[in-house]
Amino acid sequence: MNRRYEYASTVLTSNKSFEEWDEVLGDEVMAPALVDRVLHHYHFVNLGGDSYRMREHTRALPSGAS
Repeated sequence: MNRRYEYASTVLTSNKSFEEWDEVLGDEVMAPALVDRVLHHYHFVNLGGDSYRMREHTRALPSGAS
């Protein structure tokens, strides 16, 4: 990420909030630094709705199961 910062576009997708990135990355110091870089020149797109994978999974379940 450091090499791409200010030089190239980067697309990141996640189902985790920025507050959870320290858990995902396993580093409470580096996660905020990465989030800071990601959000510096960002365009945030929130894709709501059902997950494509979960929609397929739900169709495969027997009727009445969840």
